[in-house]
Amino acid sequence: CPPGARRPVIVPGDPFAKWTVGADYSFTPTLYGNVQWVHGFVDEFGNGQDVRVAAPTPEEEHLLDRLGDYAVAGLDHRRLSDTLLLRLFCIYALRDGSAVVFPQVVWNPWDATELSLGAFVMLGAFDTKFGDPAAGAPEVFAKGKVYF
Repeated sequence: CPPGARRPVIVPGDPFAKWTVGADYSFTPTLYGNVQWVHGFVDEFGNGQDVRVAAPTPEEEHLLDRLGDYAVAGLDHRRLSDTLLLRLFCIYALRDGSAVVFPQVVWNPWDATELSLGAFVMLGAFDTKFGDPAAGAPEVFAKGKVYF
């Protein structure tokens, strides 16, 4: 900032609350489920409204709450005497309908080893929480672990 200029307020110092409410349940010894309602995602901060929604005309622009609401749900299914885990989780943005889908396969072929293959798939229009290019591109990953 130039001398004498004031820095813009990015996130006001007002207190705000983020919270998560959820439940999980093991349907069988091999099938586990989890659901959550998340108010305020990891990258959201502050109270009130100021997230501007672009529109074709300035009169149609409007503000959104700084903190959004998200539904999270997932299933884990264990197979092959607990050596194979099939996982599918999803995060759904209630505000704009965008989503993240997280499928993963985890395999423990030997003691103290873990091999996994998965993806983060971002779904949504260009101007949504998870469809925005700033959210990142979909990615596929492979990972190996050895425990000592």
